[in-house]
Amino acid sequence: MICLRCKIVINKKIAIPHPHSPDKLFCPHCKRLLFDLGHEEALLSPAEQIERYDLAQHPHHKKDVVNYYEEHDTDVKILGCLDAVQSKADDVEARITLSRLYLIKKQYNLALEEAYTAISYAGETKETVGLLSDIFAASEDYNSASKYCIKILQKNPNDIGSRYNLAIALFYLGNYSSAANQLKKILQIDPNNKDAKNAIKEMKKYLIK
Repeated sequence: MICLRCKIVINKKIAIPHPHSPDKLFCPHCKRLLFDLGHEEALLSPAEQIERYDLAQHPHHKKDVVNYYEEHDTDVKILGCLDAVQSKADDVEARITLSRLYLIKKQYNLALEEAYTAISYAGETKETVGLLSDIFAASEDYNSASKYCIKILQKNPNDIGSRYNLAIALFYLGNYSSAANQLKKILQIDPNNKDAKNAIKEMKKYLIK
């Protein structure tokens, strides 16, 4: 649920219920009426959200809702995913999405927790292993990132994204020649890959001639 005045997400557990209408909840901070965001609603666009709540009847709220979604899009989506996994613990798709949302916010420990939980239900799939690789790379744990990139490449050698991530991880680990070799392999698969070409140019000064 969101408070349009405080501009924050409020958990239903701490919201204040209306004494005569328990379906209406109020912000514990400012005592304003909260807008309910269920799992499906939380993932709607601002336009769809406005239509769902029929805010045309409350024009003074319409701008606030749009602004809230624009400024807190990731937080609102996180709330929706949390609702989903609370209702169904083994909702792997929701956990993967939640992990990537935490990754966007640079909350790496939470991202890892959700990724490992997804793996506990679905096993090490291409998606979950790739997710771990992305989290470790973003958190600058390049040893772990390279480990999971290699796992993906063992099953799919032509996965350009994983090979590129491996090259970057190797570079930051100081393995410049190995990193360059990974980039060259990308260009063998995709000769026009701009990311690989640019990375090779940047790495040239680190390579021993």
